[in-house]
Amino acid sequence: MNRQYHILAAAIAMTASLCLAAESSAITNTASAILAAKRYTKASCNTVTPCTYKAQREGKQWRVRVTLTKRHSPRDAARPYAGGELFLYFDTSGNLIRKINAE
Repeated sequence: MNRQYHILAAAIAMTASLCLAAESSAITNTASAILAAKRYTKASCNTVTPCTYKAQREGKQWRVRVTLTKRHSPRDAARPYAGGELFLYFDTSGNLIRKINAE
């Protein structure tokens, strides 16, 4: 009986953690859309090459405009060189649907 209780408790804990993980990737507002885009661009957006994000709902999906930078200007550290734009489209589950590179 005690062993069955431990197995049931472990199964409930695993199910709860999977539900929380699914909820954390769901996109319900602009902040969660930006978080999804940040997860997607974490390799190219950092403190050396910062990015800005702007999310907007489009029907049943979310569009996040990511403005990339190549590096900071040697003359003025506050003004980064332009690095282009990227448009990321996510469904409400947080899955990337489409990516458009813009210059």
